[in-house]
Amino acid sequence: MRFVVLGLGVVAASVIFGCAVDLNIPNEAIITCASEDECPNGRTCNVASGRCVPEGRKDADAPLLAGVPTVNPPVLKKDAPCEIRFQVNEPLIAPPEVTLVNGPREIPVEFVSTDGAAEPTFVYSLVATGDEAQVDSPFHAVLIDKVGNTNRIDLGVSARFDFVDPDVQEGSVRLELVPGLDNPLDKPRHASFGTTIEVSFSTTEALTETAPTLNVIAGSQISFGLFDATDSRFVFFHTLCEEDSFSQGAQSVQIHLADDAGNAVDVPLDLVASSLPDGFWIDTVPPELPATNAPGQILYSRARWGLRETAGAPYFGVEGKAGAVERESTVIVYATSHAIATQELAREVARDDGSFGGAPGSTEAFPVTPVDLLQVYLVAVDAAGNSSDAKPGEAGIQASGVVEIAWTATMTGKRAGSYFANPHRFEWRPIFSESLSIETESFDASASMGIGAQDDETLTTQGAGHWLDVTPSADSRPEVGYPAMTYFASHAAMVAFGGADCLWCASGIDNKSCSVTWVRKQDHWSVVEPIDPQGDGNPGSRQRAAMAYHPATDRVVMFGGATQWPGGEALGDTWEWDGRSWAQKQAGAATGETPTARWGHSMALDERRNVILLFGGHSDDPGGQALGDIWEWNGDQWAQVCTTSPCADTVPSARCGQAMAFDPDLQGVVMFGGTTGSQETWTYDGEQWTLLCPSAACTRVPPGRADHSLTYDPNLGELLVFGGWPTDYSGPDTFPALDDMWRWAGSAWLLVTPADSGDGAPQARRGHAMAYDYARARTIMIGGNPQLSDFGCSSCCYLPSLKGTWEWDGVTWQEQAPLGHAPQEVSEAHLAFHEGLGAVVLLPIETGSLLSWFAWVDAAWRLQSTSVSQRTQTDMASDATRNRVVLFGGAHSAGDCNDTSGVCQDTWELDASTGWSERCEGGGDTCVQPPPTTAMALARDPVNDTVLLFGGTSSDNFMVENTSYAWDGGGWQEVCTATACMDSRPSPRMRHRMVTIPSGTDQGVLLFGGFSMFDSMGGTYLWNGQEWAPASNSAAPRARHETGLAYDASRGEVVLFGGENLIMFGGDCGDGPLCTDTWTWQHGSWRQPAIWDPEQDGNPPRRRNHGMAFDPSTERVLIYGGTGEDSVGLDDTWAWDAGAAASPGQLMEVNVEASGTDKSEQLVDLSVFWRASGTGYPGGIANRGVRLLVWDGKEWRTLKEVVASGLSDVTWTRSTDEPDTTGVLDRWLVGRQRSLTVAVVPTAANGQSPHYGEIATDYVEVTLTYRLPTQ
Repeated sequence: MRFVVLGLGVVAASVIFGCAVDLNIPNEAIITCASEDECPNGRTCNVASGRCVPEGRKDADAPLLAGVPTVNPPVLKKDAPCEIRFQVNEPLIAPPEVTLVNGPREIPVEFVSTDGAAEPTFVYSLVATGDEAQVDSPFHAVLIDKVGNTNRIDLGVSARFDFVDPDVQEGSVRLELVPGLDNPLDKPRHASFGTTIEVSFSTTEALTETAPTLNVIAGSQISFGLFDATDSRFVFFHTLCEEDSFSQGAQSVQIHLADDAGNAVDVPLDLVASSLPDGFWIDTVPPELPATNAPGQILYSRARWGLRETAGAPYFGVEGKAGAVERESTVIVYATSHAIATQELAREVARDDGSFGGAPGSTEAFPVTPVDLLQVYLVAVDAAGNSSDAKPGEAGIQASGVVEIAWTATMTGKRAGSYFANPHRFEWRPIFSESLSIETESFDASASMGIGAQDDETLTTQGAGHWLDVTPSADSRPEVGYPAMTYFASHAAMVAFGGADCLWCASGIDNKSCSVTWVRKQDHWSVVEPIDPQGDGNPGSRQRAAMAYHPATDRVVMFGGATQWPGGEALGDTWEWDGRSWAQKQAGAATGETPTARWGHSMALDERRNVILLFGGHSDDPGGQALGDIWEWNGDQWAQVCTTSPCADTVPSARCGQAMAFDPDLQGVVMFGGTTGSQETWTYDGEQWTLLCPSAACTRVPPGRADHSLTYDPNLGELLVFGGWPTDYSGPDTFPALDDMWRWAGSAWLLVTPADSGDGAPQARRGHAMAYDYARARTIMIGGNPQLSDFGCSSCCYLPSLKGTWEWDGVTWQEQAPLGHAPQEVSEAHLAFHEGLGAVVLLPIETGSLLSWFAWVDAAWRLQSTSVSQRTQTDMASDATRNRVVLFGGAHSAGDCNDTSGVCQDTWELDASTGWSERCEGGGDTCVQPPPTTAMALARDPVNDTVLLFGGTSSDNFMVENTSYAWDGGGWQEVCTATACMDSRPSPRMRHRMVTIPSGTDQGVLLFGGFSMFDSMGGTYLWNGQEWAPASNSAAPRARHETGLAYDASRGEVVLFGGENLIMFGGDCGDGPLCTDTWTWQHGSWRQPAIWDPEQDGNPPRRRNHGMAFDPSTERVLIYGGTGEDSVGLDDTWAWDAGAAASPGQLMEVNVEASGTDKSEQLVDLSVFWRASGTGYPGGIANRGVRLLVWDGKEWRTLKEVVASGLSDVTWTRSTDEPDTTGVLDRWLVGRQRSLTVAVVPTAANGQSPHYGEIATDYVEVTLTYRLPTQ
């Protein structure tokens, strides 16, 4: 046996053979054995350990772990120590041998200590050197107990070496901003108060021991809380509040990471690469207000009736230009100024330059509402959700109203009889007149007629002719003193009312005032009998009233006057004239303000401000006084103005008899003269009065005056003053008057010396009226009273008014002569144009021994001095070459017409200087004449330069003839005697009519109709200077006699009107034997022209035996007299205007009132788009093009012309095409509906037959841009 003694310093081993020896062996001694018999002193052999153990202490179990080993820390960074602690279940013979299995290596672990307990705990230490493999490494130990039981075990714990700092996984960072409850953005890009900032990321390794910390650095001190952590995924959050310390703008975020090994690092988070491109950005400052008040920056488009860009679909959208809002802010549109969610309409993110939206119909268009709102409101919301606030002091967010609005009108959706579906009107006029309004039934395209969309489906209007009743009336002119007169622009007419016309003397004859309404269109005055739909009557008699046209209501306004002067009552009533009726206005009923009763005041339209200005006047006489108050009429109410400083300090002295007019150059109302300050020239601009003259800059002034007239002449671009009475007069004349004329040249008055047109100049007068007629481009003057010395009455204390109407063309005065005697009830009349007189002459067949004749001068028949012997059934014709009118034959009931049968054989000529004279008197060889003939026809033969006579009834056989004669000025000669001509000539007839065709392929004489012995005849024949030939097609007028024929040189066609159709004493012309139809003939074809009746005076009544001739001065065919229904003689005069110089037109009346504006807006732009085509035929040649017009409050104004074939786009925009019209758009709105009217006409007139011009529209669109008052 072997003995090993431990702890004694020696090991003794003895083997005794052959005897037993008792030894004192310590219990700790290690005695190896293989069997029992090898162990001394009762010890036994522990076969498992191969050692002897004391008796009773046999241990065969290997030592085990008594608990769970620990490693602290389990993860090691370089140079970091690690403590390994474990406990075993029994004492060990020695500290175990511990190793770390690190990959293929086994690294010894250093023993540190043990506690020596029964179940001892062992502590080991390991320091990472940095060269270890970074893998999980288990710890192994070899346990040997006291008896030598050995156990090589895995401690079940490991250490991991981590020599790499933790980091954030690339692409794992996410920044989320959760808006607060008041934030209007669902996904803000920046943080503001109330925004929860949520930052999440993943680390490159799990951080199980130490949670990361996240902070905002670089100017801000914000700590985030850890919201969620899962292995290597972490979520942090923070809700921004006012208590936080931060800077505005981009934020730097840093995360502190520490891994389980203790590797620690501060990592900046790259939030720019997160889901938000700007990264973490703090912005708590509200953005600037949207630039809604800046001109041209933000526009709200209202297109209730669609746009061409939207194919007619309604569009309501907003567009902002660059800089309109903060870049990339969200534009939120609201229906009201309160920016609450329930009122939100739409939103859009602005572009980098601060613009948003786009043009309607474009891909960038920004529609905001499906309904038409008068205004929309905007809030700019920045990327953080901060909202602009228009009124920061009020509760809640207040949106900014868009003040610049583009309102578009089209004809889309127009329904017949419906105002609400589309309130605009599209009207077509076969004759486009100078006036805005017409007195006829509206030619309204009530169903839009295909013009509601741009689809090449057109509405076409052709030109037409029309009849005008131009019958002069003896009392149709306002030949009175002190009338009121103004130009009624929309009707292209002068309107006059009242005045006085009687001799007022000591004998008691009253100077009575009138209550007549006169209207003058073109050169024709007429008395109008007003209708009274309001039931308030008509204005009473008055003189010295004042009148002005107010385009904003499209009414003529009249105020005040005197019932009689002197000794009358001053009036204080206000009346409006609409073209058909007077309506009394209860002006001042709402405000209690109205001018006091007065006469001798003045009124003028302030065109810039669209109000009528009233100044001064005189109160009740006797005992009255001059007035100096100023009033303005806005269309509904009077308001006294200029009552306080500083305006009141500039008011001129009280006066009456002054005159006022608007001066476009001064952009104010100019006042001149009056009973005080009679040489003063003042201007009023709505804010103050300014004395222009006399002054240091204006030393030359007209003599002082009152009761004069003042008007603006746009031809000259100057104000004109005429007449009045001199306020400084001290001579013998009781009623002095002036006849001088002055013009205001902008800074001084200059005396005008008119050129003499042959009529001289108007005589001195006072109390006259003067106004500019835009349709005739003339200044019109009427009435007034002369001075006493001119009248030549020494006993008169007042004078009768002056007669006549004067026109000033900028160079000369021309007088419209007083009316002459007009023949009455003429059953047979003959008309011919006299080249020498330059006028149409009339020979009415009246009873009596002599026939008087008349000339048509200044729209009236003027009785001339010579006469012709009485006769009937004669005819006369113009001999243009010899400047004569030639007359032949006829019947004389007394039988003294060179023939006992009563049939005349005499020839007469009318000379311009000597009048009528008989030619070829007595006949004979030197002067051959046709046989005595009646009911024949005469016309000038332009080919042979003779006067041609055909047909009639000869006294030779009392048979109806078909013989032709020619008058060459010296005698008659039968023509058409060759067989060929006689075979082709018209059949015998009488009461037919002939007319001269002066030139062209049809040059010659045209004959139509007539009467045989029993029936009316048809048939059209043309004399070409050598022979007759039929000249008609099948569509000819029905048979008739005593019709009227005239050649209309303006159209190059023959015009036929009226006549009688008798067939065996029956006959019918549509509604009885008398005809009322109109026909024209050219190149072998008859046609019935289109006839339009804008004046609603109808067509000439049925008639026969009337006179008919063309008047070159008016380019109209005149008709006079004839026999009407029930064989009554007629004495009316009609004019056929074939429309050669006219053209058709189409207009769109835009009802601006439908926009819902209240007149407080400022119009800033107008755009018109009109797709149309136009054709005229000047000289019979097609001329194509379109002219775009606008009614500017006074007249039609050309905006643009486009010359092109077919449909063309005519576009006009004020700001682009005519920027100098700024400020005038308000004056283009007329009437209480504030209508804007635009029109198109062909660029060329109708021109010559057989064509009429035409205008065709495919689509029209009008856009008004206006600005509402800024908030």
